[in-house]
Amino acid sequence: MLHLCQHFWKHNLAGGIRPLCDIAENTSYYGDGIDWTKIANISSEWGMNAGSYLVLSLARELLDAPIPKGFLSDIKPVNFNMEVINWAKEAVLGYGECPLIFPDLLKLFWKGRSAKERWAVLQKILSRKTVAGYGADSSAAKRASLYYPLRIKYLLTQYGPTVGRLWVGDQTIRAAAETEEKQQRLTKWLSDSFLNAPH
Repeated sequence: MLHLCQHFWKHNLAGGIRPLCDIAENTSYYGDGIDWTKIANISSEWGMNAGSYLVLSLARELLDAPIPKGFLSDIKPVNFNMEVINWAKEAVLGYGECPLIFPDLLKLFWKGRSAKERWAVLQKILSRKTVAGYGADSSAAKRASLYYPLRIKYLLTQYGPTVGRLWVGDQTIRAAAETEEKQQRLTKWLSDSFLNAPH
């Protein structure tokens, strides 16, 4: 059970609803044979409570998995951000949908981003290595500055229309931006929680 939780959590809830189906099937199959007290103790000992609580709460809520409420209360971290559950539900139920917003666009043009974040994105998308990729041979890195116009043209053609729609308040693009923003927060939360857990 904990392996299923950790795998789903470690991989940023990839796979949509399917990993939760595995958990729901396990809990249904083993039923009263599951020692929830032991699972709670091991989850706590391994520093997995945040991830276990998130994943098992999703299985219970979305698939009606027979996971005891008392067990979930026992493993729920005191400072658990309940908003994460909503971000996770959106990520699981929307898994596989093609995002309309490229994450770097959010960092450049979406609200609440610091100048440092925006500058880091510009350095990434206009780095010498990235721009040199427009050349056909290994010496392209030396002539990278010659390819900047091609890179800028590509960025404007590929992402310009989306940025324009974002600026004018297009509801579809704004909704996609909000969804992507939540996904990025969820990914950071999952990553931080996993890194802070002992392995």
